[in-house]
Amino acid sequence: MANPKYADLPGIAHDQPDVYETSDLPESEQGNLSISDVIVDQCDSVETLKVSPNEAFNKFKGKSLDGRNVDFTDGIGHGRKIGYDIRSGDWEMIGDHTKEKENPLQAYNRIQYEVKQLFEQVNEMKESSSKDSESSQVPPVVLVQQIEQLQKELQDLHMEKILGSEALEEMSDPLGALHKKLLTQLETFKNVPATDKKTKTATSSVTSAEETVKYELYVRPDQAKLEQASKVASLEQRLRNLENIIGQDKKKIGLFYDILSFSSFLI
Repeated sequence: MANPKYADLPGIAHDQPDVYETSDLPESEQGNLSISDVIVDQCDSVETLKVSPNEAFNKFKGKSLDGRNVDFTDGIGHGRKIGYDIRSGDWEMIGDHTKEKENPLQAYNRIQYEVKQLFEQVNEMKESSSKDSESSQVPPVVLVQQIEQLQKELQDLHMEKILGSEALEEMSDPLGALHKKLLTQLETFKNVPATDKKTKTATSSVTSAEETVKYELYVRPDQAKLEQASKVASLEQRLRNLENIIGQDKKKIGLFYDILSFSSFLI
């Protein structure tokens, strides 16, 4: 039936159903449609992709992007652009375009990951059809033996025994290792007994770098200017509010000044 607000208008057919300009359902009924009921353009130029949210979540779970060194600007030089640094929760792999060099622990993790990936690919080749195995130059069985030998050589490196647990900890978590080192230095300074002033003045010029603590302060002038400008802007806004309340009348301004000047004011 037609909308009741058009009941009194001439030319309205009350005994006929509503007619829409398109073949779509009304907006109130479109929410009941499922995705399969929606008519999709079957043109060859349109590619329909099936995306699984669970698979996408599991693939990118525990990963993060580090955009501190990103540089997509175009310049006149021959330098290549720097993209995002992909990091995972367990360990990180240095990108090809970064200026940062790999430490031994990162190189060891990268080689171990690549060997594991190669082992999975070779196992897929073994399980595939015989045609694929015939087309490859090296048989998959030989590749599996070589990969197992390479994994054994990696395990025989014993990175922890060669570098030590402290070096591995410093490579994996440099900030945490630096924090622990600073705490140990402060504890040693606390336990040092106080000496006479004469001995201090005599040996002050020959103190080694291990007996001193150096502090470095980093100042950001742009941030300081921005904070100062925000304070000035807030003060100007408060002044405008006071001017709007009091107005430009000199009598009101004088009265307000007298109230602020004296502690008590009698009307």
